[in-house]
Amino acid sequence: NNFYVDGNFGVVYTHSGLRLGFALTDIFESNSFNEDNFNEFELSNLKNRIYSASYKFDLGHFGNFALEPYFLYRQSKDGLQDAWEAASVLYYKDKFWTGGSYNQHNGVALFLGMNLKETIKFSYSYEFPPFSSGFTSNSSHELHVGIRLGKKKTNTPLKKVKTNYNSAIHT
Repeated sequence: NNFYVDGNFGVVYTHSGLRLGFALTDIFESNSFNEDNFNEFELSNLKNRIYSASYKFDLGHFGNFALEPYFLYRQSKDGLQDAWEAASVLYYKDKFWTGGSYNQHNGVALFLGMNLKETIKFSYSYEFPPFSSGFTSNSSHELHVGIRLGKKKTNTPLKKVKTNYNSAIHT
Protein backbone atom coordinates (compact mmCIF):
# COMPACT_ATOMS: atom_id res chain seq x y z
CA ASN A 1 0.00 0.00 0.00
CA ASN A 2 1.13 3.51 -0.80
CA PHE A 3 -0.15 6.96 0.02
CA TYR A 4 0.52 10.57 -0.82
CA VAL A 5 -0.57 13.75 0.88
CA ASP A 6 -2.37 16.57 -0.90
CA GLY A 7 -3.85 19.64 0.73
CA ASN A 8 -5.32 23.07 0.08
CA PHE A 9 -6.55 25.82 2.39
CA GLY A 10 -8.75 28.79 1.65
CA VAL A 11 -10.79 31.52 3.30
CA VAL A 12 -13.51 33.80 1.96
CA TYR A 13 -14.66 37.05 3.55
CA THR A 14 -18.20 38.11 2.65
CA HIS A 15 -20.06 41.29 3.41
CA SER A 16 -23.32 42.11 1.65
CA GLY A 17 -22.51 41.26 -1.99
CA LEU A 18 -18.71 41.52 -1.64
CA ARG A 19 -16.57 38.36 -1.58
CA LEU A 20 -12.80 38.40 -1.08
CA GLY A 21 -10.96 35.10 -1.20
CA PHE A 22 -7.49 33.73 -0.60
CA ALA A 23 -6.28 30.14 -0.98
CA LEU A 24 -3.06 28.22 -0.60
CA THR A 25 -2.84 25.30 -3.01
CA ASP A 26 -0.40 22.38 -3.00
CA ILE A 27 0.46 22.83 0.68
CA PHE A 28 2.50 19.61 0.71
CA GLU A 29 5.44 18.61 -1.48
CA SER A 30 4.25 15.15 -2.43
CA ASN A 31 4.76 13.60 -5.84
CA SER A 32 2.15 10.94 -6.57
CA PHE A 33 3.85 10.03 -9.88
CA ASN A 34 7.32 9.26 -8.49
CA GLU A 35 7.67 5.80 -6.89
CA ASP A 36 10.95 6.70 -5.15
CA ASN A 37 9.42 9.31 -2.86
CA PHE A 38 5.75 8.39 -3.11
CA ASN A 39 5.25 7.95 0.66
CA GLU A 40 7.39 10.97 1.59
CA PHE A 41 6.04 14.46 2.01
CA GLU A 42 6.97 17.80 3.50
CA LEU A 43 5.44 21.26 3.66
CA SER A 44 5.80 23.31 0.49
CA ASN A 45 7.06 26.89 0.33
CA LEU A 46 3.38 28.05 0.17
CA LYS A 47 3.92 30.09 -2.98
CA ASN A 48 1.02 28.57 -4.92
CA ARG A 49 -1.78 31.03 -4.16
CA ILE A 50 -5.15 32.14 -5.48
CA TYR A 51 -6.63 35.60 -4.86
CA SER A 52 -10.22 36.38 -5.80
CA ALA A 53 -12.70 39.24 -5.58
CA SER A 54 -16.31 39.54 -6.66
CA TYR A 55 -19.39 41.62 -6.00
CA LYS A 56 -22.93 40.34 -6.50
CA PHE A 57 -25.58 43.00 -6.99
CA ASP A 58 -29.26 42.96 -7.85
CA LEU A 59 -30.31 44.30 -11.21
CA GLY A 60 -32.95 46.61 -9.70
CA HIS A 61 -35.68 46.96 -12.29
CA PHE A 62 -35.24 43.35 -13.46
CA GLY A 63 -36.26 42.12 -9.99
CA ASN A 64 -35.30 38.45 -10.04
CA PHE A 65 -31.88 38.89 -11.64
CA ALA A 66 -28.47 39.50 -10.08
CA LEU A 67 -25.05 39.98 -11.67
CA GLU A 68 -21.69 38.97 -10.19
CA PRO A 69 -18.49 40.02 -11.94
CA TYR A 70 -15.34 38.50 -10.48
CA PHE A 71 -11.58 38.62 -10.84
CA LEU A 72 -9.16 35.82 -9.94
CA TYR A 73 -5.36 35.70 -9.91
CA ARG A 74 -3.35 32.46 -9.64
CA GLN A 75 0.24 32.72 -8.46
CA SER A 76 2.61 29.75 -8.84
CA LYS A 77 5.93 29.10 -7.13
CA ASP A 78 7.82 29.05 -10.43
CA GLY A 79 6.02 32.10 -11.83
CA LEU A 80 5.54 30.36 -15.17
CA GLN A 81 1.90 29.52 -14.54
CA ASP A 82 0.80 32.85 -13.06
CA ALA A 83 -2.47 33.86 -14.68
CA TRP A 84 -5.49 36.10 -14.23
CA GLU A 85 -9.10 35.34 -15.00
CA ALA A 86 -12.15 37.57 -15.27
CA ALA A 87 -15.76 36.45 -15.45
CA SER A 88 -19.34 37.46 -14.97
CA VAL A 89 -22.24 35.37 -13.72
CA LEU A 90 -25.93 36.19 -14.26
CA TYR A 91 -28.32 34.69 -11.66
CA TYR A 92 -32.08 34.20 -11.92
CA LYS A 93 -33.84 33.91 -8.54
CA ASP A 94 -30.59 32.42 -7.14
CA LYS A 95 -31.80 29.15 -8.66
CA PHE A 96 -30.31 29.29 -12.19
CA TRP A 97 -27.09 30.90 -13.38
CA THR A 98 -25.10 31.33 -16.55
CA GLY A 99 -21.98 33.21 -17.47
CA GLY A 100 -18.69 33.43 -19.23
CA SER A 101 -15.05 33.83 -18.33
CA TYR A 102 -11.75 34.68 -19.93
CA ASN A 103 -8.47 33.17 -18.71
CA GLN A 104 -5.17 34.74 -19.71
CA HIS A 105 -3.72 31.42 -20.92
CA ASN A 106 -6.75 29.25 -21.63
CA GLY A 107 -9.12 31.64 -23.37
CA VAL A 108 -12.91 31.70 -23.17
CA ALA A 109 -15.29 29.47 -21.18
CA LEU A 110 -19.08 29.39 -20.86
CA PHE A 111 -21.05 27.84 -18.03
CA LEU A 112 -24.55 27.33 -16.67
CA GLY A 113 -26.03 25.70 -13.62
CA MET A 114 -28.95 25.28 -11.29
CA ASN A 115 -29.91 24.38 -7.75
CA LEU A 116 -31.84 21.13 -8.00
CA LYS A 117 -32.88 21.26 -4.35
CA GLU A 118 -31.71 23.13 -1.27
CA THR A 119 -28.87 20.62 -0.95
CA ILE A 120 -27.80 19.83 -4.53
CA LYS A 121 -26.21 22.06 -7.18
CA PHE A 122 -25.42 20.99 -10.71
CA SER A 123 -23.46 22.90 -13.35
CA TYR A 124 -21.81 22.43 -16.71
CA SER A 125 -18.95 24.37 -18.25
CA TYR A 126 -17.33 24.36 -21.66
CA GLU A 127 -13.85 25.74 -22.22
CA PHE A 128 -12.92 26.62 -25.79
CA PRO A 129 -9.43 25.74 -27.03
CA PRO A 130 -6.81 28.43 -26.36
CA PHE A 131 -6.52 30.92 -29.21
CA SER A 132 -2.82 30.25 -29.70
CA SER A 133 -2.99 26.43 -29.69
CA GLY A 134 -4.21 25.86 -33.24
CA PHE A 135 -5.80 22.60 -32.02
CA THR A 136 -9.54 22.11 -32.08
CA SER A 137 -9.46 19.13 -29.73
CA ASN A 138 -8.14 21.03 -26.67
CA SER A 139 -11.58 22.08 -25.49
CA SER A 140 -12.98 20.69 -22.27
CA HIS A 141 -16.39 19.79 -20.90
CA GLU A 142 -16.85 19.76 -17.14
CA LEU A 143 -19.73 18.63 -14.98
CA HIS A 144 -19.89 19.81 -11.37
CA VAL A 145 -22.08 18.48 -8.58
CA GLY A 146 -22.25 20.21 -5.20
CA ILE A 147 -23.88 18.71 -2.15
CA ARG A 148 -24.61 20.70 1.01
CA LEU A 149 -23.98 18.68 4.16
CA GLY A 150 -25.90 19.94 7.16
CA LYS A 151 -28.48 22.69 7.35
CA LYS A 152 -28.17 25.99 5.55
CA LYS A 153 -27.39 28.83 7.91
CA THR A 154 -29.55 31.90 7.62
CA ASN A 155 -29.07 35.31 9.11
CA THR A 156 -32.04 36.07 11.31
CA PRO A 157 -32.66 39.70 12.21
CA LEU A 158 -32.35 40.66 15.84
CA LYS A 159 -35.64 40.97 17.69
CA LYS A 160 -36.60 44.45 18.76
CA VAL A 161 -37.05 44.88 22.46
CA LYS A 162 -40.01 47.00 23.46
CA THR A 163 -39.26 49.61 26.06
CA ASN A 164 -41.70 51.84 27.84
CA TYR A 165 -40.35 55.37 28.13
CA ASN A 166 -43.66 56.78 29.31
CA SER A 167 -43.40 55.53 32.88
CA ALA A 168 -44.01 58.20 35.47
CA ILE A 169 -41.36 59.18 37.94
CA HIS A 170 -42.66 59.27 41.54
CA THR A 171 -41.02 61.44 44.20
